[in-house]
Amino acid sequence: MASITILLSFGIPMTGYHMLPLDIVEDAPLRIEVTGHQWWWEVHYPSTGFVTKNELHLPVGVPIDVHVSSADVIHSFWIPKLAGKIDAIPGRTNILRLQSDTTGHFRGQCAEFCGTEHALMVLSVKAHTPENFESWLKAQKDD
Repeated sequence: MASITILLSFGIPMTGYHMLPLDIVEDAPLRIEVTGHQWWWEVHYPSTGFVTKNELHLPVGVPIDVHVSSADVIHSFWIPKLAGKIDAIPGRTNILRLQSDTTGHFRGQCAEFCGTEHALMVLSVKAHTPENFESWLKAQKDD
């Protein structure tokens, strides 16, 4: 029993700290809105107005506030290598702070059974260098 208490006393604060959208003294975090649909993810970049389907692009080293909601049923937004899970609930918006420290590709998944095609609800996440992210944003505007 004592060992469980010790593990929980160290584990809970660290895990909780990484899931909170803590205040940032410098610039405000980048805002990205993600909406779960049966059975796909809509990713909206409010600063530019464009939308991607099942793709999330983000710059490395920059805090991102992901505003997660659902258009239909409860989903669970989860990118295991970057953050914990957060529920996407119809009529509510939950916020998850993400930050990738390395470039690369990551896999996101709905972690809440949401219907017959649940297993296909995958999110492709691409972490770019800040320069490449800006180039990607510009390319999206030009399309």
